[in-house]
Amino acid sequence: MGCILFRKEELKFITKQISPISLLLFGEKGIKTFNELESIEPNKNFEYFDKSGYFVIRNNWTDNATYLFADFGRFGPLTAPHSHSDITNIIFSYNGKNIIIDSGNYSYNKS
Repeated sequence: MGCILFRKEELKFITKQISPISLLLFGEKGIKTFNELESIEPNKNFEYFDKSGYFVIRNNWTDNATYLFADFGRFGPLTAPHSHSDITNIIFSYNGKNIIIDSGNYSYNKS
């Protein structure tokens, strides 16, 4: 859906094919946009998103990639009402298989 909405060729590479929800949302115009986009492998293997605190590193963009995703977002007096208990969650995948999935704290009121 993102490749159609933002016209991003890198997202088409990851998506591979148009999703049913994209067909419903964008119709024939979405199909046309999707088909016009070239599929280009992303050239970044590392990214830190400062505002969300998300950190991603991977060795490649194939289905059997090894990657680490972590959420190190802020949680404090200014962001607490909009924070979630998944802060510090980690997902580690090796050769396309999830090895570690830690969804972070499961409670709002326990330490």
